[in-house]
Amino acid sequence: MLTRISTLRRQEPWPGYDELTVSEIDAVIGEGDEQRAKNVAAYERAHKNRAGVLRSTQRETTNA
Repeated sequence: MLTRISTLRRQEPWPGYDELTVSEIDAVIGEGDEQRAKNVAAYERAHKNRAGVLRSTQRETTNA
């Protein structure tokens, strides 16, 4: 239970992240920072779990 709480309290990958659309997040991930893509994937799985964002992170980490 405490693990789940700490996961939900994880800080956004960057300020304003939660207000961005999938397309906006995809554009940032597309800049080629593999660590950023991994951070986004972890955060996204714990919070909104948007398929489009997770596909973008997977594509970026596969191409890196």
